[in-house]
Amino acid sequence: MKTVKWLLFNLHCWCVLLDITFGLIGIPYILFPVPVGYQLGILDAPRLTFYLAVTFLTGVSTSIFVIFENRYFLLFGQNTRWRFVRKYILIGSYCLVPLYFVPPQLSIPDQENVENLVWQSLSCMPEIPKDHRDLFLVADNIVLLAVVIAIASGVPCIECVTFFFLNAYHLVLARKPNKLTNKTVRMQYKLLLALFVQSSVTFIFFLIPVISAIVLVLTGYQNQVNNNIIVLAVAIHGIASTLIMVVAHTPYREFMFWPFNRNRKRPATIVVSIHPSFRLDGHSFLETIEFVSIVFHCLTVIEVPVHLYTAWVILFKTPESMNSVKWHMFNVHFWSAFLDISVSFLTAPYLLFPHIAGYGAGFLMYLGVDPFVQTTFVVILIGCTVISIAVLFENRYTILASSTRFWYRVRKSIIGVFYIVAWTYFVPFQYLIPDQVVAVPIIFEKLPSLHCFYTGPVFVIALDVTIIVWATATKMFFEFLFILALGVLTYISITSQNKSVSLSRKTLALQKRFFMSIIIQTAIPTTIIAIPLLCCAISLLQGHYSQAMNNVCFLIISNHGLVTTFAILLIHKPYRDAIFPCLRRERKITTDIISTVLPTVTVHFYVGYLIIFMSPKSMSSVKCYMFNVHFWSALLDLSFSFLTSPYILFPYVAGYGSGFLMWLGVSPLVQVSIVIIEIGMTVMSILVLFENRFTILGSSSKVWNRFRKIFIVVLYVFALFYIIPFSLLVPDQEMAVPMILEKLPSLRCFYTGPVIVFTLDATLIGWTTAIKLTIEFLFILIMCIMTYLNIKNQNKQITLSRKTLSLQKKFFISLITQTAIPVAVIILPLACCAYSVVSDYYSQAMNNVCFLIISNHGLVTTFAILFIHKPYREATFPCLETKWRNKTDVVISIVLPTID
Repeated sequence: MKTVKWLLFNLHCWCVLLDITFGLIGIPYILFPVPVGYQLGILDAPRLTFYLAVTFLTGVSTSIFVIFENRYFLLFGQNTRWRFVRKYILIGSYCLVPLYFVPPQLSIPDQENVENLVWQSLSCMPEIPKDHRDLFLVADNIVLLAVVIAIASGVPCIECVTFFFLNAYHLVLARKPNKLTNKTVRMQYKLLLALFVQSSVTFIFFLIPVISAIVLVLTGYQNQVNNNIIVLAVAIHGIASTLIMVVAHTPYREFMFWPFNRNRKRPATIVVSIHPSFRLDGHSFLETIEFVSIVFHCLTVIEVPVHLYTAWVILFKTPESMNSVKWHMFNVHFWSAFLDISVSFLTAPYLLFPHIAGYGAGFLMYLGVDPFVQTTFVVILIGCTVISIAVLFENRYTILASSTRFWYRVRKSIIGVFYIVAWTYFVPFQYLIPDQVVAVPIIFEKLPSLHCFYTGPVFVIALDVTIIVWATATKMFFEFLFILALGVLTYISITSQNKSVSLSRKTLALQKRFFMSIIIQTAIPTTIIAIPLLCCAISLLQGHYSQAMNNVCFLIISNHGLVTTFAILLIHKPYRDAIFPCLRRERKITTDIISTVLPTVTVHFYVGYLIIFMSPKSMSSVKCYMFNVHFWSALLDLSFSFLTSPYILFPYVAGYGSGFLMWLGVSPLVQVSIVIIEIGMTVMSILVLFENRFTILGSSSKVWNRFRKIFIVVLYVFALFYIIPFSLLVPDQEMAVPMILEKLPSLRCFYTGPVIVFTLDATLIGWTTAIKLTIEFLFILIMCIMTYLNIKNQNKQITLSRKTLSLQKKFFISLITQTAIPVAVIILPLACCAYSVVSDYYSQAMNNVCFLIISNHGLVTTFAILFIHKPYREATFPCLETKWRNKTDVVISIVLPTID
């Protein structure tokens, strides 16, 4: 599929851009049958958003045409006249994409008095957005807009249909060229069918909404539900197309679902066997203990920062109105998080239901802890988690419902009894543990297929599960019955208080809302684990054994704490506001910087560990330089997200910070100098990395070897000190701040904090920075070109072995890719900032989004290092290493027949 790879990627990029425009930037609220609406996205520029949306729609359909044309040309059209005109047709089609909707863009009417005109045209008043967005009228001339839509949708559709039928005709009906074998024809037919299925999604989610919109406009029918469904259908086109692409094309489908494939190849070893062997074919990777270990340990990496962050939110972001329940919420979170970490990291159980047997792949097993002790430990944590939920509901009942002295007397005793049972009920079962020498062969005899995918040790807790199952079921039944009774009694009490008006309406409404939030918080994870628990119960009752089902069920059950954590964060408003401050009605600069710092720091530390300890010997000459790039990129990320958190007022060199340094009282000028120096050091670290490659692979000049260190030191000194003279340009703040506020009259509508002005004339700073970056990136580009030319020259002269040159070339390309990906990510925000400065255009939303994207440069660089370089990728995803190695190895097996 190399000939179609980049065309599929091109289609995917158009779909992603369309999704981002509809789902993030634009979010249109259209009021058909009049071509008018509101824009609810992050960018309040409806004219620009409308043009981008329709252009990306046309780009998607044109990219589909290019794929079908590519198939036709490569298979059937290379010797036809089509080869003379195809390039012009393709270039013309892409040139028309941004031009189709230029006439409607130029004929957009004046937006004054639009509301009066629209309200007169609509039969009923729709719901108006509450954030004071302006109504936008696309066109007052429906004919022009309809003609442009017909052309823009008709031309690519005709092209797609034409070339699809040409491919289908030549593959199915016409005589095949001699160069195509029957196998090639079958493969191309399957590929064409997959492309047709993928393209059908575009036509379904594109043509049907367009036709529906035309019908609504022509008939004058107003139905806001239909309008919203039309927008939603177009908005989900990208994700639907992506999913269909993954499922329809065999290579992508096999890669995504390879653990579920039961027809895997034999393992990556050469085996000569003279005894009856167990077959590994027909068994899924899901059944192995390696699958359990890998997934559990990956979950640990996710769970630890999430649980720590949630604990911080509960402790420090709980409002005073929730003080009475704060520690009970923390108690629930603590036991849920402890249970998650115990299952995923400490024990990692590999259970053999319907028998109470199995083994562990966790840290406690590595320490040599007895398996029964591990099992008892996990069972106690499960009991404490359930009791913590019961205590939370009991707290609500005591505060809101209970007025009897009897309950106040016995409540602590009842809760104490529940805790004692949770801690001790499983201990007597140690007397049921059988002799392992006798019990283990019995389990293997009952599970004959187990040896096919697991050959490790097994620990049997009990051969008769009746007593353990009934004791556990009875205990859980009484605990959940207690929780249910408390919930019902509390709800009845709130309802009766609402009727008797013993508390204020507002207080009752808040208490009722919070009580319902607790119920939902408990119900969501319980609902998620209900199906796995039901599967385990059926397995026990019917004696059915499926190791894949066991592993998947226990993985889902082990996520109870993580799901509970997300439920706590998203359901309760104070915690939700702490995570998503942009959703608050009051637009403030957030100080909740830990929400971005914690996961970012975790990723940076992990990749730093990989570079230091997992770099192979073949990368020893570049390891320190790789770590240097990672260090400065990570430090720059940390400075943006935690130390400074800048709030910039482009096109003016002014703003403020809400980071940790501002809290310490550090001067804003010092903060800006720190960030600019770190940007310079990050660029210099990339430059030094490529200079190292050039010196080792490309340079044979003695002059360069002498002066290279001096040249690099000069660039480092310039990066460290070039910003210092600009401190002399800082104006008097009492005079400068009113001038900035006068130039930005809308700023005080959403920001009332302080402002620091660094300079009133940005010309000198802008040109100096631009020249400095140009020289640095020009130097990097020259190093890349000279290194590549030298590798190519050595390949011709064979001064190095083919294998060494191939490795050096691959690594050099990886470095270029690692650098290009984050640079490509920040190009668009940098272009927007440059446009803002040059054209004196102010949009605070655009400033914030641009700087948020730029601040993620280090994180993108970190992920690029992690996924591009093979040693780090294999260290992170060892299962992928095993999978690809299995594809190329051979198994030689001589199996003698068994004698019955």
